[in-house]
Amino acid sequence: MPSVVRIHLRPQLMKFAEVAQLVEHQPSKLRVAGSNPVFRSKGSQIENPFSFLPIMIIDSLDKLERYIALHPKFEKVFSYLRSLDLNLLEVGRLSVDEDFYINVDCVDMRPWENAYPEIHFEYLDIQIPLTATEKMAFADASEKFTLRESIPEKDIAFFQEIPDSVLTVQPGQFVIFFPKEFHSPIIGEGKIKKVVVKVKY
Repeated sequence: MPSVVRIHLRPQLMKFAEVAQLVEHQPSKLRVAGSNPVFRSKGSQIENPFSFLPIMIIDSLDKLERYIALHPKFEKVFSYLRSLDLNLLEVGRLSVDEDFYINVDCVDMRPWENAYPEIHFEYLDIQIPLTATEKMAFADASEKFTLRESIPEKDIAFFQEIPDSVLTVQPGQFVIFFPKEFHSPIIGEGKIKKVVVKVKY
C-alpha cells in the first residue's frame, strides 16, 4: 500500500510539488495533503524551497530518515534519537550539543479553549508523544494572529487566536514544526509524556 505522508504546504509552495523528492526516493508513492499528486518537475531548478517557506510534517517514527535532506542537522539529530529508548528518558532537559537539545515533559493535557498557539524563531520542534494520543492545532506562518506574550530569551511567543486545523498524533508518530509556524500541542484529556526535540534553525 502506498505511504501517505501529510505535508502541509504553504500556498506559495503548492506549485513546487517536486520538493517531495527531498523526503522520499520514490515520490510516486506519496500523496501530499491539499495538493495534486506528487510529480517530478522537469522545469525550473529549485535548490531547496524549504529554505524560505516552512511546512509542517507528520509521519511515523519508522520513516524519520526520509526527512534527512530537509535540514543539515537532521542526520545527526535522527541518529542520536535512534540511539535512545525514548520511553526510558527521564523528565527534564537533555542537553546534547550546540545544535539541538531534548525536552522530556510529563504534563496534563489542556482543553481546546486554552490551547493558545505558540511560535519559535530560532529553533524548530520535533514533537513525539510517548504515552497518549494528543491533538495539535496548527496554522500557516502567514496567518495574522494577535500576540499575547513574547519571551525572546526562551525563543517563544504566544498568540490569542486558536488555529482551526487540527492533527491527531499518536505514540509512534512525530510532527515537525518549523520556525514561525503556529502550533498548539497537548490538547486532550489526562496526562501525557512526550519528547520535544529542539533543533537550531
